Amino acid sequence: MAGRKASLAKYGLGPWAERPLRELGIVPEGPLPEWGERLLTAVSRAASPRDAILFFSSLASSRGRSWLTAALKRPGGIERLAGLAGLSRSLSAYLLRHPEDLDLVLDARRIAGPRSRESLKREALRDVLGAAPEARLDALRRFRRREFLRIALRDLSGRADLPEVGRELSWLADAVLEAALAACLEEEGRQASFAVIAMGKLGGEELNYSSDIDLLFVYSGGPPDPYPWASRVSERLLSYLTTVTQEGAAFRVDLDLRPEGRDGPICRSLESYLSYYNRWAKTWELQALIKARHAAGDPSLGEAFVEATRPLAFPDRLPPEALLEVRRMKARLEREGAKGRRDLKHGAGGIRDVEFAVQLLQMVHGRRDPSLRVRGTLEALERLVDGGYVGEAEAEELARAYRFLRRAEHCLQLRDERRVHTVPADEEGERWVARALGFAGGGRDEVEVFREVWRETLAVTRRVFEKLFFRPLLDAVASVPASRGLDEEARAERLRLIGFRNPGQASKTLLSLATGLSRRARVLRDALPVILPWFAEAADPDVALTSFAQLARKYGEDASFLALVRENPTPAMQLLRYLGRGQVVGDAMLRSPEWIQYLLNPGSLDAPPTREGLVKEALASLAWHAPEARLDALRRFRRREFLRIALRDLSGRADLPEVGRELSWLADAVLEAALAACLEEEGRQASFAVIAMGKLGGEELNYSSDIDLLFVYSGGPPDPYPWASRVSERLLSYLTTVTQEGAAFRVDLDLRPEGRDGPICRSLESYLSYYNRWAKTWELQALIKARHAAGDPSLGEAFVEATRPLAFPDRLPPEALLEVRRMKARLEREKVGRPAELDLKFGPGGISDVEFAVQLAQMRWGGREERLRARGTLDALRAAAEGGFLDAREAKNLEEAWRFQVRVRSALFFLKGRALDLLPSVPEEQETLARSLGFPPPARQAFMDRLRSVRRRARSAFEAAFYG
Repeated sequence: MAGRKASLAKYGLGPWAERPLRELGIVPEGPLPEWGERLLTAVSRAASPRDAILFFSSLASSRGRSWLTAALKRPGGIERLAGLAGLSRSLSAYLLRHPEDLDLVLDARRIAGPRSRESLKREALRDVLGAAPEARLDALRRFRRREFLRIALRDLSGRADLPEVGRELSWLADAVLEAALAACLEEEGRQASFAVIAMGKLGGEELNYSSDIDLLFVYSGGPPDPYPWASRVSERLLSYLTTVTQEGAAFRVDLDLRPEGRDGPICRSLESYLSYYNRWAKTWELQALIKARHAAGDPSLGEAFVEATRPLAFPDRLPPEALLEVRRMKARLEREGAKGRRDLKHGAGGIRDVEFAVQLLQMVHGRRDPSLRVRGTLEALERLVDGGYVGEAEAEELARAYRFLRRAEHCLQLRDERRVHTVPADEEGERWVARALGFAGGGRDEVEVFREVWRETLAVTRRVFEKLFFRPLLDAVASVPASRGLDEEARAERLRLIGFRNPGQASKTLLSLATGLSRRARVLRDALPVILPWFAEAADPDVALTSFAQLARKYGEDASFLALVRENPTPAMQLLRYLGRGQVVGDAMLRSPEWIQYLLNPGSLDAPPTREGLVKEALASLAWHAPEARLDALRRFRRREFLRIALRDLSGRADLPEVGRELSWLADAVLEAALAACLEEEGRQASFAVIAMGKLGGEELNYSSDIDLLFVYSGGPPDPYPWASRVSERLLSYLTTVTQEGAAFRVDLDLRPEGRDGPICRSLESYLSYYNRWAKTWELQALIKARHAAGDPSLGEAFVEATRPLAFPDRLPPEALLEVRRMKARLEREKVGRPAELDLKFGPGGISDVEFAVQLAQMRWGGREERLRARGTLDALRAAAEGGFLDAREAKNLEEAWRFQVRVRSALFFLKGRALDLLPSVPEEQETLARSLGFPPPARQAFMDRLRSVRRRARSAFEAAFYG
């Protein structure tokens, strides 16, 4: 007995199989006949081995074993029979009733390819009209069952994919409708034109195995009142389709999509349909018209219906409540239709999610883009991708999920040809579904694999559905009439009102972006009318549009750019604000594609990098490049990080000190990487370090700053200067050489001993000797900012530590104090721009006033007070106020002036693309600058008033601190 059970278990059979096996001529405890292994192997692979073996047992009883032996000689025939019998009990029963159709299963040639709609219609008409009137119902059903079997076999044998199966089932329904209608018209007589309109899945040519068919009946012409005749034809047609005979029903028919639903007349004239749709139809009724297709009857009338209703399915304007109505209907269907989480169709993540998302996008975008006016879900999804309305990754996820869910639905419906969408809750039922879908084998339990795939499919579908169905820009796009293009007569005036100074050029730019058949043009045709008002938020709409156009032309086919434009209003608005700040941001974005991800994932801008992290990235950017490619690699790294810092600044994620610190750390990283490359190429003969001075030393670099540097060396051969000089010159070349990627930095070495006449580098001892013997007060003042930036850290820190007592003497001599004051007065005389109130740096109350007041306090008292030895202006200012070395109110006024004018200088750089300390004198440019700083329009006067106010208070505080 144990051996027998083991033998049966090998083929997925239990003790219950002994009797049917004996009827087949197989003795479980004995040797298998020659054909037994093949038969049992085929049975073991079926979704239900039990159903398959019982089918073969019944077949042998009715047809004899000789038939089975003959069938086994047909290539693949027994395998197809076993697969069909294990999957569909209804089709197995059909074959037992009609064994003459078994040859359809056994002959592979009969299922090799699809049949055309025309051939199906011809055969259906021949079978039905060729039968006696009393036999026509059964003839129609026999035709339908035979073709249904053929399609199922093509599906199960892998000869037809999901769209083909849906299309062939729909064509079969068309053929049945054509034949049934022909019989009805023959029996009722022809008094007018009559056509059948397919809706729903039949209209979309994606019918299920057990779908109801959604229909509308339309008539035209004929006698003064053709309705009675058309009504009789409609009723007779319904009877032909739904009456149950010994062969069952042909189809279940749903007429609920007709105007007024179940309360409406069974058929209408074309004029009546159009009158209703134009006056009374709800949004969901117009949505249903997306699928409308002529299925049977008078083709000219059917096509006239479709053509007349296409503009209703894709209206020029969608009222504001239309999308809300569609969303409410979807929510209601979920509440009423879903049978828990096991519902493949109605539940969260189910088939309806895909269909509703796709149809909503079709309704909104199909108004302008005729390519989207297709009926099938998967075809529409492909068109949405081609047009750029849906990302490829999202569409692939939806398509994969849709195929899986529909295949599972097909399997469930094929078993007994019942309209079912719910996966069985018992493990045996789940195992049957898993095996039907091909999850058997592979070493893992098929039920667990099925559950895992099903769970992931639902989660993915729901996530993408919610993203598309509730896409923020969708409502805005829908509210713009499709007929309202960018070529309307008043567009120039509209652009002027938005704030464009050159509306004519702006109009040409917009038209060029939205013209053509590219994905970019299609998306922008929809998006531009929506985002155009957002240009009013930009400081300079003309510059914003110019930069936006450049970005669109370069990145317009990129999936991430399209996603930004079509579905992310907040980042899209932010982008225009950034671009309106000046061409600098637009140029950086053009050369750094990372900007798209920064905007799509703004969280990536939240956390500032560490100095160590930047150095590591800079070194890595050179590691994989040949020496001749290193210059450009370093510049690309610098530009990418520059853009990231700028976006952190412009989005308010970094305050002023953070921006200065991050720009300084970026310079440190570039210096570190460049110096490493130089030392690799020149060899290491001694210690070498780079000392940051000025703004770089104070970690308060701005976007347009030169970097002030000193080069120091120590140790090595008896005369290391020639080597150190070569390293210095090579390092300068790395930083300043202009390549196709530009220069890394402008470098200023004028703070070195003897200035431009001095050697490019010195030993540590030489620096100290010079500073102790020859240095002027301003040179010692500059040492306040000295900081190790790159190279040997011990040498760099030694330089800093050795020079701190020189920058912060125990007592500042009276002559040094006088020299600092004279130098400040000379700078004001020689450097200040005209008019002085426009000079941000040297004008009264300007940046120079603040820095000199702070640095003088540091030099006077830093030798005694350690916290005054801070390098940053704001840190030192606060320390001076907290220590009582500066009046607290005066310190606050100085800080306010410094912060405000440094912000203004950064804004000027973004607008003009170069370092500027002089404000523009043209009122229009002052207005743009003021708007870029966040002053609401009209902004110029408020900005100038604020500038004068902070500078007046700062000048008073400076004079008290500097001369007091």
